[in-house]
Amino acid sequence: MMDHESCGCQTRALPDRAIRLEWEHIQSVWSFGHQLQCWREGGSGAYRAEPLFNRIDADLHNLAPAIGEANADRGSYLYGELPGMASR
Repeated sequence: MMDHESCGCQTRALPDRAIRLEWEHIQSVWSFGHQLQCWREGGSGAYRAEPLFNRIDADLHNLAPAIGEANADRGSYLYGELPGMASR
């Protein structure tokens, strides 16, 4: 269970996901999946049987822990820098 008091996170709309730790893809599944022939020809459900997709999907270099509600908010949007924010 997530300790929201430790980071200041506030639940907004999805309390069942807000308390979960989920593994978020840094490069979204959509962004690499739609480039595969199985996805283009069979739709977004056809990739599950594709060994290459499964290897990419499970690559630990592409996964990071995230609060479930934040993961839901991100959807398939790409990460980026906020305008006017200095990078570290």
